[in-house]
Amino acid sequence: MVAADARKTATGQIKGDHIELIVPSHWSNRFKVEATASLINRLQKQFTKAWKTVSHHINEGTCLVRYPTVATLGPYVKTLNETTMQQKLARVRLGHAKFSRLAQMNCKTRVMTVSMFSAVDVPETALRYLLLHELAHLTYADHSKRFWALVGQYVPDYKLQSKLIQAFHQVNVYHAAACQTRLENAQARPPLFDYPLAPAQPTYLPTTDLDAWTTDDEWDEFEAEQEPLQLQLL
Repeated sequence: MVAADARKTATGQIKGDHIELIVPSHWSNRFKVEATASLINRLQKQFTKAWKTVSHHINEGTCLVRYPTVATLGPYVKTLNETTMQQKLARVRLGHAKFSRLAQMNCKTRVMTVSMFSAVDVPETALRYLLLHELAHLTYADHSKRFWALVGQYVPDYKLQSKLIQAFHQVNVYHAAACQTRLENAQARPPLFDYPLAPAQPTYLPTTDLDAWTTDDEWDEFEAEQEPLQLQLL
């Protein structure tokens, strides 16, 4: 989450098999390096937690489902909707969102879009929660208490399932990015966190691709007040 005083804040995200950071350009090199080390450490813990969650469920033999096409996902959503919320759903789409939303419901067109990284090799219970979450938005567009009460009627442990689908989504994105990198480079790239926590001389590369960061309003507001910088960890 971006702090209120964005001009004094450094922040970052894990994007596939690499990390992207934004560091205020007016900071001294010392502060930039310290912020880089702190952010990498925090993101490392975040990713490790997701990885352990996924590994635990795989080792425990949790049944994973695969719906890689609309032809396979559509009937599943249709049956789930008919046996639960019975909403008027126009259609289901598969998207490729990696860093913003795991799924999205357009309440005007009543079209549900699900990231393929949330629909392949994930626990059925977690996917079921995600789909019911989106269907509930056709009744309540926000995340009010009434919204969560509705979700809770069908998924009592929705908080657990929410964390589970997020963990699998993040790891799926990482695997896809790592595979793509190996194909492009014709050799394996070093693991995500083999970089030193406090690089002596990080290289800051300016970027104008604002859409590459996120669609979150707070992040966009932060970027508007900063000179966007991408941190290339060498």
